[in-house]
Amino acid sequence: FFNFLSIGIHRRNNYKFMDAVRFIENLLQMKITGKVANENPEHFINTFGDGPLSWSIPGGNRIFLGEIAESPLRIDSPRLAARYFDWQRYPAAKNTNGAIAFFEKTGSRRAYFGFSESSWEYDDRLELPKLLDATIAWLRHERRVFKAAWPNGNLSAQLLEMDTEDKYANAVNFARHLDEAKLKGTFYSLTSVATKNKDIVNKLAEKHEIAYHAEIHFGFKGKSPEVQQERLEKMVAEMQDIVGARTLKKITGFRAPTESWDETTEKLLRKIGIRHHVVGPNASEDRMPFFSKSEIGVGPEDALVVLPRTQMDDLNYQRLKLNLPEASALITLDFDYLLESGALGVLSVHSQNYAADGMMAKLTPPYIKRLQEHRNDIFVGSGTDIESWWRARERVIHTPGKQTATSLIFDVRSPGNVKGITFFVTHSVAEGVLKGVKANRADLPQPEVSRLDAYRSAIIFRQELKTGRYDYSLEF
Repeated sequence: FFNFLSIGIHRRNNYKFMDAVRFIENLLQMKITGKVANENPEHFINTFGDGPLSWSIPGGNRIFLGEIAESPLRIDSPRLAARYFDWQRYPAAKNTNGAIAFFEKTGSRRAYFGFSESSWEYDDRLELPKLLDATIAWLRHERRVFKAAWPNGNLSAQLLEMDTEDKYANAVNFARHLDEAKLKGTFYSLTSVATKNKDIVNKLAEKHEIAYHAEIHFGFKGKSPEVQQERLEKMVAEMQDIVGARTLKKITGFRAPTESWDETTEKLLRKIGIRHHVVGPNASEDRMPFFSKSEIGVGPEDALVVLPRTQMDDLNYQRLKLNLPEASALITLDFDYLLESGALGVLSVHSQNYAADGMMAKLTPPYIKRLQEHRNDIFVGSGTDIESWWRARERVIHTPGKQTATSLIFDVRSPGNVKGITFFVTHSVAEGVLKGVKANRADLPQPEVSRLDAYRSAIIFRQELKTGRYDYSLEF
């Protein structure tokens, strides 16, 4: 038995309106806190990746709802599957932007969408049908097994990076904060400035990743292939002079100045050995890594991994003219939304804005402390760590099963070497945990089983998996 709510509420009669509100609130144990007016920019939802209702689409998927006659309703619930945001994903207050809620009580499952079916017409990428399919499967108590986004049971991921430009010496302040927390970051270095700070670069390289931020601080977008190639060659030559030929081979990350790049940039980057680059929020509708499509026929082992920066950075705080308490509240919300959406967070700071007494130097340590508190939930790594994981994850081929989902069968493609792959299992009833996973061949490794919450369990392969087929039975 299940309820699927699609209720239009109109204010023709205030008493009937309030009765309908109370009915919905009691049924799902949530609060309706207002509506999204047409003049409000929050006409997008961002879904939670790997959630019991929203696992079928990537974390932080931004879906346009259109400007429709039926105003979407804002809700507040401890069990959400999506939130309303504006296009920029500005971190609004938590009790004002819930969009999809769910609840289970005495065997009855209920799901609530705060927006009407009129919004479906604006879904050009057809993401809402996938979301609805997963929701209906959950309402029907069907278990689902699916490949998680992140390794070792982590719910989201974080890259801590510095665009190392003017006042290069401030990089030492950022590195100290990372070192104190025993975390690894990436320093995307402007090579024309880095050449004047060789000692600092090599000191940073002892514990952190050094990557490229071009040779001068001008964007690449729209420049001819010849101009771009000349610039990139100069960038590489300057970096070699800084770190030496042997270390140069390890420098495989890039971040374009002013987040300005194009397909030509990506093609040339791959030719010089770059494996990942960090881009701006315009590049993706999701808050997840993706493989570059600039070159047709280049597979995931060779294509660039693109890491979108969908978090606010220090330049955003400056433009908004925020004081420290205001900025602190926003970065805290950003963290919370990153974690719940199962997304990749890229916290980007600039060396010129990281003086010891500057705002970012005050905001970052508390943020890092939150990461430490969630060390079992968030995969924190350098740009290369995240890129390498995304390639490894792509080697695991798994088709989500239907109905009872009593088995887990997947293949690992060549070259194998996959460590930490995780599968999530939705429960058929709340607290209906996965009790065990049984290998159907004696030569298969035994995974770890972990309960995530009332609605999901995790199957974690901490061992390194080689190429081949893996076949398991699930016990509930």
